[in-house]
Amino acid sequence: PMIIIGACLGRIVGQASYDMVTAMSWRNDWVDPGLFAFIGAGAFFGGVSRLTISLTVIMLELTGSLTHLLPLMTAVMTAKWIADLFTHPLYHALLEVKCIPFLDSKPVLDKLDLFTVRHVMASPVVTVCVKEAVKNIIAILENTDHNAFPVVLKPDSSILVGLISRAQLEVILSLDESILLTDADSWLMQSSEPEWWYNEMVNIKDNNFLKPLDERVPPVTPAVEEATISLAPYMNCSPYTVADTFSLSEAYVLFRTMGLRHMLVVNGHDVIGIITRKDLLGQNMQESLEMNCGLPMFSTSSLDSMEPQPVFGGLFSLSWSGSNRRPRAISGIQ
Repeated sequence: PMIIIGACLGRIVGQASYDMVTAMSWRNDWVDPGLFAFIGAGAFFGGVSRLTISLTVIMLELTGSLTHLLPLMTAVMTAKWIADLFTHPLYHALLEVKCIPFLDSKPVLDKLDLFTVRHVMASPVVTVCVKEAVKNIIAILENTDHNAFPVVLKPDSSILVGLISRAQLEVILSLDESILLTDADSWLMQSSEPEWWYNEMVNIKDNNFLKPLDERVPPVTPAVEEATISLAPYMNCSPYTVADTFSLSEAYVLFRTMGLRHMLVVNGHDVIGIITRKDLLGQNMQESLEMNCGLPMFSTSSLDSMEPQPVFGGLFSLSWSGSNRRPRAISGIQ
């Protein structure tokens, strides 16, 4: 569509130029509406996508004529510069429309190595137990919109044993009633093979859980609500975890290079917080640092005026005050 729209606009300009030159009895052999359409297609495509060199090569391959190289390059670069003055690229806008938390290659904020993941993590976290009552799982799914939940050993313990996603919990609740009514202890003593394999769970999720978030919890009978199920066969037993003294800048790099969606923050074996991609977006990260570090305005000047303090592991962090962030209820994907 971008090439077609640009070609139509270029053709209109070219035809108007040809008619104007002809009406004034000037030489019109240099006015080629087809060439205007070609340049218009490249310029419009470049202004929307902000491609330059690769776009120029692609457009030249359509004609195979190097004589069009200079006007095409001029039009593409001009369109890109003008578009950069007014708005961001189309693909950037699509990320915002779809609420996709995209992290740039370089953080928006500077000097993140002065902070630790403790400054931006969400705490306390909503957890589930390895052996959890179905009614508790339903309550968590209905009252929160988080995408994943840390799995702990016992209700009164914060010892981390794994991570399970919201979609997996929804699919587990769709198991046959006879399976859900099986005692959790006997389930653990059986084979470690799950009732459903991963590809089967994905197919069920794609077919049955494309509804609004508040309508996705599968209905269960009162008998199933009182049952206790084991999440051991389905949880991720080795999620990405970092210590609470881990550098914030290194955590940002890990999210980008490893393609992470969640990162658990632990103190020894105890889970104390969780970080999602949304927590590392510029505005969210700035608000967290302002609140947890006591900075009235997060800026380079305010950072330069504070003294770094050594913490465990040889890292450096600014002293901070205030309690951790309370549980969030952020709409959209986390």
